Amino acid sequence: MFNEIIIYKDNLINNIKQVKTANQNSKICAMVKANAYGVGMKEVVEILENYVDFWGVACFFEAQIISNITKKKILIVGALEKESVDESFSYSCGDVDDVQSLIKLNKKINIHLKINSGMNRYGFTDIKEFKKAMDLISKSKLNVEGIYTHFATVDGFTEKQMDIFNKFVKVCKRFGFNPIVHADNSFVNEKYNHHLD
Repeated sequence: MFNEIIIYKDNLINNIKQVKTANQNSKICAMVKANAYGVGMKEVVEILENYVDFWGVACFFEAQIISNITKKKILIVGALEKESVDESFSYSCGDVDDVQSLIKLNKKINIHLKINSGMNRYGFTDIKEFKKAMDLISKSKLNVEGIYTHFATVDGFTEKQMDIFNKFVKVCKRFGFNPIVHADNSFVNEKYNHHLD
C-alpha cells in the first residue's frame, strides 16, 4: 500500500493571499522546515515562490536544499550550526555564544535575534544578556536583519509573550538597529493581528 499527499495548489496560494489581505504592509516568511511539515518542501517552495518574501527552515541542510529552487532569502530558525555558515543565508541567534561565534568569522552575516518570550525552547530570555549581545553586534560586521519570537499558544498568554517580546524590540532599536519584527503565525494573526513587519 502506498501513501500519497495531494497538494491543492490553488488552496495553498489562497491561504497565503488571505494572510496578505489581513497584513497588506507585512512580509511573509513561509516556514517549510521538516519537509514543509511533511507536505514536501520542494513542492511548496515551487508553488509559493511568487507569493512569499522569504523562507524559514530548521537547519543548514534544509537551506541548501531550497537554495537551488528559490531566489528569496532563507532564514535558518534552528540552533546555530557553527561549522556550517554560508553568507547567503540568514541565521538565528538566541544567545551571546551564537553572536560571538558569528563575530569570530569576521564576515557580513545577516542575523535574526530569537527572543524566548515563553515558548522556552531557544532564545534570549535575559535583557541584560541581550544588551551585551547588542553591544557586541554593534561593533561587528553582523547585520541585524530581524528579531522574532515564537508563540506557545493562541490564548491570553500570547499577549503576555508579546509584551515581553516588545521590551527586547525596544532595546534592539535603541542600539540603532531597524530589524524586521516578526512573530505572528497565521493562527495568532487571525485572532490578534499585531501588524508586524
